[in-house]
Amino acid sequence: MDFKEYSVGQFDTEEQKKFRKEVSDWIDANINSTLAQSPEERGESADANLTESKAFGLKLAARGWLTPSWPKEYGGAGLSADQRHIIAEEVARRVSICPVTGRTSRAACRVPP
Repeated sequence: MDFKEYSVGQFDTEEQKKFRKEVSDWIDANINSTLAQSPEERGESADANLTESKAFGLKLAARGWLTPSWPKEYGGAGLSADQRHIIAEEVARRVSICPVTGRTSRAACRVPP
């Protein structure tokens, strides 16, 4: 097997690239800069970013992006699995505390189906 390195989004379709850009631009416009670095990296307690993380999570929820593949009538956005993964990837690339789980590991941030 040949496991080559690739970058996130490298194999996106044109539609996925457009959606990834939309998500990326929205996150950049709505994220608090303190969320980009974990509290531990700043020498603060693990709870230091909880208020900002919750506020960002509420913004994601208002857009339906906390549960993106759920139907709109249940608070989701009615998006595809591919779009759900794009949201999770873009959030994980920028946020040190997951607005869904509250965990400080970027890998721990999984957007529910």
